[in-house]
Amino acid sequence: MLLKHKINIFIAITAFFSAFVAFSAAIWVLDNYLAARDKEQRQAAIVTIKQDIEVFDRILAVVEEKWADELQISLRNLAKDLFAAAPNKIDISNELLRQLRTKHQLSDVHLINTDLVVFDSTYLPEIGIDMKGYSDNYTANLERLMNNGEFFTHRVSLSTETGDLKKYAYYSHPGSNIIVNGDLDIKSRFDKGKNDEIADYLFGDYIQKLAGKYKTINEVDVFIVSQVDQWSLFKQGTKIDEKIARNLYNGIDVEIPHNAYIAPILMQSYDEVGLKAFLLIEFNNSLLENTKSNLLWIMLLVALWVMVFVYACLRSGGKALIVDRFASLLEQIKANGDVQNVAIKISGNDELNQLALSINDMMKRIKKEQAKNKKLVDISLQDSLTTLANRRWFDQKITLEWSSAKLTNSDFSVLMIDVDFFKKYNDLYGHSSGDRCLRKIATILKTVMSRPTDFIARYGGEEFICILPNTDPAGARKIADEILKAVSDAKIIHENSTVHSTVTVSIGCFSTTGDAKLGVGNIIEEVDKLLYLSKNRGRNCVSQNTH
Repeated sequence: MLLKHKINIFIAITAFFSAFVAFSAAIWVLDNYLAARDKEQRQAAIVTIKQDIEVFDRILAVVEEKWADELQISLRNLAKDLFAAAPNKIDISNELLRQLRTKHQLSDVHLINTDLVVFDSTYLPEIGIDMKGYSDNYTANLERLMNNGEFFTHRVSLSTETGDLKKYAYYSHPGSNIIVNGDLDIKSRFDKGKNDEIADYLFGDYIQKLAGKYKTINEVDVFIVSQVDQWSLFKQGTKIDEKIARNLYNGIDVEIPHNAYIAPILMQSYDEVGLKAFLLIEFNNSLLENTKSNLLWIMLLVALWVMVFVYACLRSGGKALIVDRFASLLEQIKANGDVQNVAIKISGNDELNQLALSINDMMKRIKKEQAKNKKLVDISLQDSLTTLANRRWFDQKITLEWSSAKLTNSDFSVLMIDVDFFKKYNDLYGHSSGDRCLRKIATILKTVMSRPTDFIARYGGEEFICILPNTDPAGARKIADEILKAVSDAKIIHENSTVHSTVTVSIGCFSTTGDAKLGVGNIIEEVDKLLYLSKNRGRNCVSQNTH
């Protein structure tokens, strides 16, 4: 064979090998890069969903306290009525149970004997259920109740027979040898306009909203598992595979598909009765696979182009042109493994340059989407005029802060502030001046309330509301007086005011402690009354009360 032919064969093999190595290295880098981005996006979605569940679970726990009090009263009265009407178990009729259920406004009533077996119920399929099967903790709690007049309830759980979400409670009248088990149907407890966020979370479109927000998510669910049943929280009436549930409950590893995430989550107080909660997220891999497929075709075309070009360059003595440029591309891809502001640059105007532009565009889109998501979250919780927190953020914040105050039994104060005769101000000076006035008031509030724990929100048109954690009545009154003075010192002219020639405010100041038997709605109602008292007293003053 002629040397010329051997050289040509060597050049062809070198060109092919160069293209193959470049193709393999690029695919490896890009595959790892996309895998890392996909992992980060999944982790971000998991963290967000866990935080959502934690927040909703805290709010639901607060709502449940009211239901527990209601059930305690209902069950004690029902047990007395039952024992009076039928002193012996043989005298108890199902009709009597139904009458008592209706009288005491319960969803269903079940009777449990000393063997902890349901022997009568207004929902017949429940008869025969052995209550000892759920957990040792559950059994111990029920045995403790028998005949001693004590009351026991726990967090909402799912009906063994139907999977419906219920609030269960238990009570045993002394001398009856019976545990009366009553429940409230949770879905029917959420009236329209009350606890809408929790209702949407449990029975609404929370899952659909997540799927819309995260394009990589197909399904989200939470399973509540005991030793005998395993129900879906979001898809009520749906069970998961019993073998998987038993393994999860007992801490045995289960085989999890590549596109799924299953892990235990902490939901308040469920472990006290032996119930466990697990989060399931099923991810959609189609977007990642499509991106990989498109990149594979691009890299394949690039590899063919590299092979031909290297062959030509080697023959003409210009091999460094393609090798150096391709090596530069790979180095820049590796250097930009994390989405950064440094763009990948390749000289020339060919396929390698187009690939660099495509990668740059992909990085920009990822960063832009992340910035958009953050901006949307900020916008949804912020008042656009004053840049203070809005009503939605306030509703979330006061629920969490009041729960914290109840846990620590600490002082808790709330101020409600209203700009006096603001409608007259708007009528005289115009809405643009009114907006500037509100922004000025917001700035004054932020200046006076400088503690990191203080929280200020725009509650309504000209109303503001302030949460003061760990603040006693004296401290709250001091801040209210400072606000009153600061607004007066600002000397914002108000010629239509019948109180003063400048803008003034009226303030309601309410203080309590974490041991008070109050809900968030009660606190807002009290401070609102105090605000109106200030208005009735002539405005430009503070009305204070404590509980």
